[in-house]
Amino acid sequence: MTCDRYQELLSASLDGELTEAEDSLLREHLGECPECRHTLCTMQELDSQLRGVRRAMQPAGLRSKVSSAVRARCGEIERWHFGLSFHRAKSSHSEYSSSPGPMIGPWGRA
Repeated sequence: MTCDRYQELLSASLDGELTEAEDSLLREHLGECPECRHTLCTMQELDSQLRGVRRAMQPAGLRSKVSSAVRARCGEIERWHFGLSFHRAKSSHSEYSSSPGPMIGPWGRA
């Protein structure tokens, strides 16, 4: 197995996603590879720093404002789509009714 594959295992190890066999294989490799040990230390430091970063607080009412805006926009789209459908139906109907001659169903004139 190449170090590239072990790099993937390092990330999975930090996330606690390794099987026992993968964990054993990784530990064995880390005992032999100083580059991967260094990478693991760097990743652990970064992980620790990121866990220490406090999440930004969202302003009060942001979730409800965004939800309302999305619902309003969806309503605009639905009304536009309905209007377009109605216009198309009206146009196709007037196409038949403005032509000379009797209608023979939706597929043509006599």
